[in-house]
Amino acid sequence: MDIKILPSVLNVPREEIQEYIEEIEQVVDGISFDIMDGQFVPPTSFTLEEVQSYNVSKLMEVHLMVQHPETMIEDYVKAGADIVTIHYEALQESLHDNLELIHELGAQTSLALKPDTPVDHVPDDVWDMVDVPLIMSVEPGWGGQSFMTDMLEKVRILREKFPDKDINIDGGVTDETAPLAIEAGATILISGSYLYKAEDREEAAEALRRGL
Repeated sequence: MDIKILPSVLNVPREEIQEYIEEIEQVVDGISFDIMDGQFVPPTSFTLEEVQSYNVSKLMEVHLMVQHPETMIEDYVKAGADIVTIHYEALQESLHDNLELIHELGAQTSLALKPDTPVDHVPDDVWDMVDVPLIMSVEPGWGGQSFMTDMLEKVRILREKFPDKDINIDGGVTDETAPLAIEAGATILISGSYLYKAEDREEAAEALRRGL
């Protein structure tokens, strides 16, 4: 399966985001927006209006790190989200309904797990509804954290369970950790600080994609 690179713009200064998107989209596969409400995770981040203001020409993933994602799903799909990521930990009792809603609205479903949540806590019938499983390789909420290598076992479990699905890994992805993630079975790499801070962003993106 092809390796896809999605830069996170969480730590990009607001006044630079659109320019950064236009530059980085030339060498990546899409853009990832982290939406935080200050409840599910302590920080807050983008508002719906901010996301709507950015022009994204490729794939848009919206990662809802929020306590009540069911109140936001439709708005973000209308804002252009192609993949909507919700957290197992926020919606244990209504996962089916929310995954169905995302599909009904025409977007792909993604289910994220915090580092402390084992893969087998999610029932198989729920995983079957998920287009793109997402493993957090850092604690959600803050950019620039170090990659948790023990999260790779979750990727291996999911790859064995779903040989044909894209599997997303998010957090601490650099040229040093990307090869580990790809070897474990990840096919979508979300990278924030590493790409933004790179002197040659095209070269940095290709290093991630090649897993070198």
